[in-house]
Amino acid sequence: GYQLLETPTTSPEIKQLGINYSAGDFCFPVISAYGHIRKLLLEKELDFIFLPHMISYHPNSYTSNSFFCPYVQAFPSVIRSNFRVNQEPEDLLLSAVVDFRWEENKQVRELYQKLGEKLGLSRKKIAQAWKKALEEQEEFESQLEELGRRALKEIEEKGEPAIVILGRPYNIYDPGISLDLPQKIAELGFYVLGLDLLGFHPEKLGEEFSNLYWNYGQRIIYASKLIRSHPLLFPLYFSNFNCGPDSFLIQYVEELMGDKPMLALEFDEHGADAGYMTRVEAFLDVIKNTGPYTASPQIYLPRESEQEFKKRKIYVPPMGDFAPRLGVSAFRYFGYQAQVLPLETQESLELGRSVSRGSECLPTSCTIGTLLKTLKEREEDPSKTAFFMATAC
Repeated sequence: GYQLLETPTTSPEIKQLGINYSAGDFCFPVISAYGHIRKLLLEKELDFIFLPHMISYHPNSYTSNSFFCPYVQAFPSVIRSNFRVNQEPEDLLLSAVVDFRWEENKQVRELYQKLGEKLGLSRKKIAQAWKKALEEQEEFESQLEELGRRALKEIEEKGEPAIVILGRPYNIYDPGISLDLPQKIAELGFYVLGLDLLGFHPEKLGEEFSNLYWNYGQRIIYASKLIRSHPLLFPLYFSNFNCGPDSFLIQYVEELMGDKPMLALEFDEHGADAGYMTRVEAFLDVIKNTGPYTASPQIYLPRESEQEFKKRKIYVPPMGDFAPRLGVSAFRYFGYQAQVLPLETQESLELGRSVSRGSECLPTSCTIGTLLKTLKEREEDPSKTAFFMATAC
């Protein structure tokens, strides 16, 4: 029974509001989100802004986790801080944690504690709304997948190529952020599908992507594997400058595609569609001249047996003063040849940059460059060495 007010598609006004009020080197979607919040504050009849902390999607047994982007998780806190700086009333924000890893009772309790009193709702009412919302979302996703099946059938019957837009939903579906490129591609006579129409089946990600712990990353890689095997599907990846997860994901997609044509576009708040459209048109020309195409590159997985590692010298990156030395000592105690890599230098940093995309975090370039420089200077045989990288989810 509440009146709902939604902000419109990201407009030039909203972009400018985001630029004016955001602080720090945020990605374009976060800057836009700042603008949407500011747009809401201009409304006279406004009681609350609902802005949940979205933490994780439903976990699956095939990957280590299923997190949303850290900015998506933390955005309500970022905005609360922004309100404080700009003397805006913080009690306008309704910010509950939404984490699909939780049991239903825990999630309902969280929603009730954060929303119940302010909205005058009982716990029972919130529980009913939560259950109904999950059913609606499940039905919506089923409808999308059915639409995708029908679209693929039509594409295959006509034998015409289709462009699948890969990326996060705010990049794909907001024409203000994507510069309406999907519509413009469709107007050029191509089928255009959002990746959500391909469904999501995490069991098909495979061992090589089992530690891919970003929810949208999993969906992008699943869709990429499906595109790779389908002769009429070609990927167009929408991303942003300063997107940490995408700086790696784009590389994974390129690896999966092999020499199958693909295009990655990175948007920012200053972009105009003319430059992007030139690149898109060139990509579409390549597809026209390529015809049906199936990619089948091999994804490299290192051998991981105990005996294999005992034959090799194991290099450990110098991440801190004590942990690497402690780790190397433990390796040696159990009979492995292990050494800590030297600290990075300007030369090793430049070497690392030369073999990476350039948008990854700085430790990536430092670590890769130091490893390559050490192997080269010591004339190590790659078949007799290994690299140990501590990991986490």
